[in-house]
Amino acid sequence: MNRLRNIMEKALHSKKEIGDKNGMADSLQSLGNLSVDQGDYEKAQKYFEESFAIKKEIGDKKGMASNMNSLGCLSSFQGDYEQAKKYHEESLAYNKDIGSKMGVAISMGNLGMIAFNQGEYEQAKKYYEESLAIRKELGNRKGMADYMHNLGGIVYTQGDYEQAKKYFEDSLAVRKEIGDRIGMADSLNNLGGVMYTQGDYEQAKSYFEESLAIRKEIGDKRGMADSLNNLGSVARHSGDHEQAKNYHEESLAIKNEIGDKPGVANTLIYLALLFELNKKYFNAVKLLYAAEHTVKSMGIVFDINAEKEKNELTARLNELLSDGEFAKYREEGEKMTIEEACQLAMSS
Repeated sequence: MNRLRNIMEKALHSKKEIGDKNGMADSLQSLGNLSVDQGDYEKAQKYFEESFAIKKEIGDKKGMASNMNSLGCLSSFQGDYEQAKKYHEESLAYNKDIGSKMGVAISMGNLGMIAFNQGEYEQAKKYYEESLAIRKELGNRKGMADYMHNLGGIVYTQGDYEQAKKYFEDSLAVRKEIGDRIGMADSLNNLGGVMYTQGDYEQAKSYFEESLAIRKEIGDKRGMADSLNNLGSVARHSGDHEQAKNYHEESLAIKNEIGDKPGVANTLIYLALLFELNKKYFNAVKLLYAAEHTVKSMGIVFDINAEKEKNELTARLNELLSDGEFAKYREEGEKMTIEEACQLAMSS
């Protein structure tokens, strides 16, 4: 990837030398995309904003819409969903203004993702279905696979695991046909999630490992962290608590590295479960409420599996501890910063 960055930076320099503003903006956008892939969100933000400024100066609304979309996705990655929503709504307005059906589909899909992360599942479904309809109309197979996958996420959250499995299998089939490696890894990971929920841990492990292998191959750090976290859950259910700890800690380290605060909060729930297994109940309570405070402060919800584990663990800890003990360590957890919570999680 460093070689690719060098090539892109040379291209940017060449565009600057000849005064090609459109080319400069495109190069900055490409460098921003590469920075996202490498988990350098601060640098990506800078590139996208510089690209937008140039596109605005030359009156390129299509380019401005693309920049707003990129900035929205970047805000989502960092857990700032309200800011992300503003960017995507602005992108949607530009796309409608220029009559870009594909742009409208992309913006609606991203607004659906925000609604999903905020727990507004019916609104998310509406956005996803609108985006899917446009992509079918345009014959956009990759987009169709993406939104079958996203709709699978909705029905999975609503407890319809067989329908979710069908959506994920259909999206995987299309992604294999078109060679979409990132998409294949996502579909495999979610199929693993269905198997995990249904108690088929061996099949879940197989899907998660296959997903992780692809994500490592393509350098998808965010995806690697998710797959590692899922493998940690399988290891815990299989009784291998040390391996579970290793997977969750590796996942947490990556999520911290790339600034994925929602992901960090979700992983803290699984590390709290390991504290419980080791009878470190006070620390488990602190981690639970540090994670919950983080999620609430961002105006989002835990992913469906983390939410279930959190609720069940909370009930068990309430039974194990006195009211006074529980309240004391809950308050301590709520006062912790996310950094302090991570330090506690890694100290077990």
